[in-house]
Amino acid sequence: MRLLLSLLLLLLFAPPVPAADVSVRAAANSSDVYVGDPFLYQIQVDGSDTPTEPDLSPLVDFQVESRGGQQNNSSSVTIVNGQVNRVSRTGYVFNYQLTAKRAGNLVIPAVALTIDGRVHRTNAIAIVARPPEESDDFKLRVVPDTARAWIGQTVVLRVTWYIGMTVQDFSLSLPYFDDPRFSCAIPAVTVTPGDEDRYLQIPTAAGQIIARKDRTSLDGRHFLTVSFPLTLIPNQAGSFTLPQATVSASVLTPRTRERRRDPMAPLFQDDIFGDFFGRGSSLTRIVVPADQPTIEVSPLPEAGRPARFTGLIGDYSLAAEASPVEAKVGDPITLTVMITGPEYLDNVTLPKLADLPGFAGRFKIPEEMAAGSRQGRSMVFTQTVRALDETVTAIPPVSLDFFNPATGRYESASSEPIPIVVHPTRIVTAQDAVGVGPLVVDRETPTETDGGIFPNHEGADALLPALPQGAAGPLPLSVVLLLSAMPLLYAMALLARHLHRRREAVNDGRKALAVFRERLPAIATPDELGRAVTAYLSTRLRLPAGAVTHADVAPLLRQRFAASAAPKDLAPRLERLLADCDALRFGGGAAATDLDRLKQTTATALEEVDPWL
Repeated sequence: MRLLLSLLLLLLFAPPVPAADVSVRAAANSSDVYVGDPFLYQIQVDGSDTPTEPDLSPLVDFQVESRGGQQNNSSSVTIVNGQVNRVSRTGYVFNYQLTAKRAGNLVIPAVALTIDGRVHRTNAIAIVARPPEESDDFKLRVVPDTARAWIGQTVVLRVTWYIGMTVQDFSLSLPYFDDPRFSCAIPAVTVTPGDEDRYLQIPTAAGQIIARKDRTSLDGRHFLTVSFPLTLIPNQAGSFTLPQATVSASVLTPRTRERRRDPMAPLFQDDIFGDFFGRGSSLTRIVVPADQPTIEVSPLPEAGRPARFTGLIGDYSLAAEASPVEAKVGDPITLTVMITGPEYLDNVTLPKLADLPGFAGRFKIPEEMAAGSRQGRSMVFTQTVRALDETVTAIPPVSLDFFNPATGRYESASSEPIPIVVHPTRIVTAQDAVGVGPLVVDRETPTETDGGIFPNHEGADALLPALPQGAAGPLPLSVVLLLSAMPLLYAMALLARHLHRRREAVNDGRKALAVFRERLPAIATPDELGRAVTAYLSTRLRLPAGAVTHADVAPLLRQRFAASAAPKDLAPRLERLLADCDALRFGGGAAATDLDRLKQTTATALEEVDPWL
């Protein structure tokens, strides 16, 4: 126990031995590789576990794909003649997957990385890259859907791997994604329900590829095939030979001809090695090259290019429908546009409706364009539009300009116009409020009804009732004074209350502009701005709150300005401002910039108007 306690104390209080200075080195798991066959490349840091990411831009002969990194720390304790030494080491390892782009004697150059403010460099590594080799058992074929294309035209490559022997641990090298002459993408593949076992997920540096497994014959031999499409869009004109794709795999080959098996049965199964280990089989690494077709790319003609041409190439058609087809001014109408075209539709967008004939000035169109959804060979877009007035009778055609490679000309596809009915939105004024406005009296001449009852009627005789015979004479003066005092007192009370309310209204009117200024910064919608302007006008003009519209106050404003020395253009300017408020308020929303501009314009206008009210 005393010995153990002494060792523990020594370990706890022994001074650590500092590690060596920082050093870096590079290593590869193979110096003899095939073009297109990836291999592991590591950068090992000793003396620091916080290095910066190295600069791999000098590796121009290799395709680089990061495989992450991790700290590599360790510690050890040694006891020699009772002397305890504790050694701690820190380190870091960067992992990469490299793929040679060309055959020959290549060099992975020294790589620089910064550690604790100092630049360190790795050692260079010599690599022998061998060209891929053709094989009778494996073929890789690339077939474009056209040998002649235009700049921007989508070319579909069908990549097919023919497999004649059992394989495992395969990888694809597809240099099309790194070629600046093209834009390459992995198109979406629809997997047939119930047929999922016929598809295979292949990870690549560009993303996940969904390939289909099948069986076919080539040159009189049966093969299992793995095929998938790629989309290639030329970025420049010229005659281009496609870069060479490769597939590398580990192949199980029996040493005796009798043990050779059908490769299709065990392909990609979990027990792929079950019939080979211990039965005279061997594992061989192969790299198979693809053919390199040539594509002739022509520039698009300048003559006849439409102003709204966005680069779409193919043969397109449009169809549109709207719902509802009967609405009021400002009500939302959902416009659905279906664009049908070639197989590749990822670059298809809805034309900007505001730039099309018939839409500007007649419809309110949101600035945000709707994203489309794929339905077979069509892209479907939905967009909300709002008619600005009742004179709109149809939604105009939606048109799309494109270049048709079959005809070699620019063409346009359009939908049919959609007839709609737009009803006006009635402006409610104070006269429509319940209990407000003149009372219409029925002045129909009364007639005697059956039964002897006469209806009430107007006339001077109705105001001069005759005293019946034998009635009493005039009332005493004291009674008349008493009866007259009560209405007089009531009238005086009403007058006092009216004068008090008038003084309060005058005071509120003077404060109306200050109240509007306080509300202005918090206004976030056109509707809030409209209510704030209405509240200001109601208070400033001492009109009943809640029963005021811009149509009510316009005549009153013109009358007041005409009787004052106000500028002559003040009333028309204010009326246009009120109309703009209504347009944003009831016209389907507004962009933030429109609302901010209108808020500032409204505040400035009310500052000018207020002194004349």
